[in-house]
Amino acid sequence: MVTKVGRSYANLFVSYIENQLFNQFNGTKPELYGRYIDEISETSIAFLDIKVLINSSGLSTSVHYKLTDSHSYLLPSSSHPSHVKNSIPFSQFLKLRRLCSDDSDFSNKSEEMHHFFKKRGYPDSVASRAQYRIQQIDRKHVTEGKERENSIYTHLPST
Repeated sequence: MVTKVGRSYANLFVSYIENQLFNQFNGTKPELYGRYIDEISETSIAFLDIKVLINSSGLSTSVHYKLTDSHSYLLPSSSHPSHVKNSIPFSQFLKLRRLCSDDSDFSNKSEEMHHFFKKRGYPDSVASRAQYRIQQIDRKHVTEGKERENSIYTHLPST
């Protein structure tokens, strides 16, 4: 069975061969040439770490994890300063807040993220504090461009 990484390498190889063939071909070339690469869905599309979904109320967005994502965040036992280690859960929950357009989806993904950090060995208090702080922020505030003095970092509740 071909793995997801194997498919990427196969795709690169086939693309290389196709480019060579098209460059050497002197006849009429098609105006549009396509090739099936990934799964197709009528209701969603994933690009990088975002998933765009079509639902009854229009479009919504959520986080997308590739199958190869192991959520291998920096271990809390590393020698990095604690403020660095504590900022990782905060930044990941903030990313979820930006990506999840629906509050219930954010809540579900936030619980899933909390589990990822627990599994990685982070103290529950660190993940819970980061999760709580981000839950207090309105999504609109993190998706709009704000000036530095209106930064979310200066307006977060401290715990």
